[in-house]
Amino acid sequence: MFDEQKHIIKCQPHVDKLMVDLNKEGITLSSNKWNVIFTKGDKELTIADRCFYRFSGLCMRYKVKSVGKGGIQNIEDIPVKLEEYITSYMKILILKHFG
Repeated sequence: MFDEQKHIIKCQPHVDKLMVDLNKEGITLSSNKWNVIFTKGDKELTIADRCFYRFSGLCMRYKVKSVGKGGIQNIEDIPVKLEEYITSYMKILILKHFG
Protein backbone atom coordinates (compact mmCIF):
# COMPACT_ATOMS: atom_id res chain seq x y z
CA MET A 1 0.00 0.00 0.00
CA PHE A 2 1.23 3.51 -0.85
CA ASP A 3 2.42 5.45 2.20
CA GLU A 4 2.00 9.18 1.52
CA GLN A 5 4.10 10.29 4.50
CA LYS A 6 7.04 8.10 3.49
CA HIS A 7 6.79 9.50 -0.03
CA ILE A 8 6.81 13.09 1.27
CA ILE A 9 9.90 12.31 3.37
CA LYS A 10 11.56 10.83 0.27
CA CYS A 11 10.80 14.08 -1.60
CA GLN A 12 12.13 16.39 1.12
CA PRO A 13 15.73 16.71 -0.17
CA HIS A 14 14.36 17.73 -3.59
CA VAL A 15 11.94 20.21 -2.01
CA ASP A 16 14.84 21.67 0.00
CA LYS A 17 16.84 22.10 -3.22
CA LEU A 18 13.85 23.76 -4.91
CA MET A 19 13.34 26.13 -1.99
CA VAL A 20 16.95 27.35 -2.12
CA ASP A 21 16.18 28.76 -5.58
CA LEU A 22 12.67 29.97 -4.73
CA ASN A 23 13.81 31.72 -1.54
CA LYS A 24 16.21 33.78 -3.68
CA GLU A 25 13.10 34.99 -5.54
CA GLY A 26 11.36 35.86 -2.26
CA ILE A 27 9.01 32.86 -2.43
CA THR A 28 8.24 30.95 0.76
CA LEU A 29 6.61 27.57 1.36
CA SER A 30 4.04 26.52 3.93
CA SER A 31 1.53 23.70 4.04
CA ASN A 32 -1.72 22.58 5.56
CA LYS A 33 -3.35 19.15 5.72
CA TRP A 34 -4.00 18.82 1.97
CA ASN A 35 -1.93 21.49 0.18
CA VAL A 36 1.44 23.11 -0.23
CA ILE A 37 1.26 26.90 -0.38
CA PHE A 38 3.81 29.17 -2.02
CA THR A 39 3.73 32.86 -1.11
CA LYS A 40 5.44 35.95 -2.44
CA GLY A 41 4.27 39.23 -0.98
CA ASP A 42 0.48 39.25 -1.19
CA LYS A 43 0.34 36.66 -3.99
CA GLU A 44 -0.27 32.99 -3.20
CA LEU A 45 -0.19 29.70 -5.11
CA THR A 46 -1.86 26.64 -3.58
CA ILE A 47 -1.07 23.21 -5.02
CA ALA A 48 -2.68 19.99 -3.82
CA ASP A 49 -0.05 17.87 -2.11
CA ARG A 50 -1.09 14.95 -4.32
CA CYS A 51 0.04 16.95 -7.35
CA PHE A 52 3.11 18.61 -5.86
CA TYR A 53 4.57 15.38 -4.47
CA ARG A 54 3.34 13.33 -7.45
CA PHE A 55 1.45 10.66 -5.51
CA SER A 56 0.07 9.25 -8.76
CA GLY A 57 3.31 7.63 -9.85
CA LEU A 58 4.94 7.93 -13.24
CA CYS A 59 5.46 11.12 -15.16
CA MET A 60 6.82 10.86 -18.69
CA ARG A 61 8.32 13.13 -21.30
CA TYR A 62 9.31 12.13 -24.75
CA LYS A 63 12.14 12.60 -27.21
CA VAL A 64 11.59 12.58 -30.96
CA LYS A 65 13.97 10.04 -32.47
CA SER A 66 13.10 10.49 -36.13
CA VAL A 67 10.82 12.53 -38.37
CA GLY A 68 9.75 11.37 -41.80
CA LYS A 69 7.54 12.70 -44.59
CA GLY A 70 4.39 11.80 -42.64
CA GLY A 71 5.55 13.51 -39.45
CA ILE A 72 7.01 11.95 -36.34
CA GLN A 73 7.99 8.36 -37.01
CA ASN A 74 9.59 7.33 -33.78
CA ILE A 75 9.52 8.70 -30.24
CA GLU A 76 11.17 7.55 -27.04
CA ASP A 77 9.34 7.75 -23.70
CA ILE A 78 11.60 8.98 -20.93
CA PRO A 79 10.52 8.64 -17.31
CA VAL A 80 10.84 11.84 -15.28
CA LYS A 81 12.64 11.19 -12.02
CA LEU A 82 11.20 12.55 -8.79
CA GLU A 83 14.03 15.07 -8.36
CA GLU A 84 13.58 16.33 -11.91
CA TYR A 85 9.82 16.64 -11.43
CA ILE A 86 10.12 18.77 -8.30
CA THR A 87 13.22 20.84 -9.09
CA SER A 88 12.41 21.48 -12.76
CA TYR A 89 8.75 20.99 -13.64
CA MET A 90 7.26 22.35 -10.42
CA LYS A 91 9.84 25.15 -10.29
CA ILE A 92 8.78 26.37 -13.75
CA LEU A 93 5.10 26.36 -12.76
CA ILE A 94 5.74 28.23 -9.53
CA LEU A 95 8.02 30.87 -11.08
CA LYS A 96 5.57 31.39 -13.92
CA HIS A 97 2.77 32.05 -11.44
CA PHE A 98 4.78 34.65 -9.57
CA GLY A 99 6.43 35.95 -12.78
